[in-house]
Amino acid sequence: MKVLILGAAGQVGSEIIAALEDAAVKDAPPDKAGALALDHGLQVFGATRQSLDVTDVVSLNAAVRDLSPDWIINATAYTAVDRAESEPDLARLINAATPGALAEICQLVSARLLHISTDYVFSGDGNQPFTEAHDTEPLGVYGSSKLAGETAIRSALHEHIILRTAWVFGPQGNNFVKTMLKLAESRDEVSVVDDQVGAPTSARSIADAIATIVIDMACADGADDRWGTYHYSGYPYTSWAGFADEIFSAARDLGIISSPPSVRPIGTSEYPTPAVRPGNSRLDCTKINDIFGIKPDDWLTSLRPVLFALQSAERG
Repeated sequence: MKVLILGAAGQVGSEIIAALEDAAVKDAPPDKAGALALDHGLQVFGATRQSLDVTDVVSLNAAVRDLSPDWIINATAYTAVDRAESEPDLARLINAATPGALAEICQLVSARLLHISTDYVFSGDGNQPFTEAHDTEPLGVYGSSKLAGETAIRSALHEHIILRTAWVFGPQGNNFVKTMLKLAESRDEVSVVDDQVGAPTSARSIADAIATIVIDMACADGADDRWGTYHYSGYPYTSWAGFADEIFSAARDLGIISSPPSVRPIGTSEYPTPAVRPGNSRLDCTKINDIFGIKPDDWLTSLRPVLFALQSAERG
């Protein structure tokens, strides 16, 4: 089974190769543990932004046809939520047009597509977790571009998985954990929004979820009823201020910071941004648990390995 990862150097993409190998070993019969080639013939190929411009449809088409993968995992995205408001064309190119073109290519070469999406496709109203069946109502360019990408995939390709997630953190890329650690270097107090609620989700846990789905559906055909959209995120739910508190506490325990700053909870109105943020980013992960046995990420546990990895990278 050939798997092509687009965005292989990104926050989630960088975790997927190891996750796929771990999932293949776990799925193997006891007498073949570790024999990936015997069990799935697993071959994983990664394309980075530098090695393949996914917005160049001609190059993308050629790369996919040359490799002829069984699965493509699209971990690329335009994620600059605020900048998207002033760069709508670029956001839509990467988040909407490219996934649509990729789905069309997959249809032509009989490949399956797993695409990562976001909680920003919802309005953020209320205080109940959003299920896959809830109406979508994005608040800004980023969310609307991601929703358009979902729609384009559904229109072009039946054999797809769309995985919506939220509040991603990991050793790679830019994320809230890294921002808080940077602020802790120079501040005694940090003001953090406390009226936006969701669930932090580690990049590795997302990669593990993706790997589980890809391995479980290695032999799936068009008649399989598992194709479609799923939610996957962390648990328990918290606010950004609550997340910051946990980051500082864990960083202190690991010796990354000696004197953590205090967290001053503020309202969204006190921290205006170009893009409107959803007040409710809770995702209901019941479906993915029922279908694939994948439970929400215990981010309180996942946080410490990420902090340790960042500490190790800092020390060189």
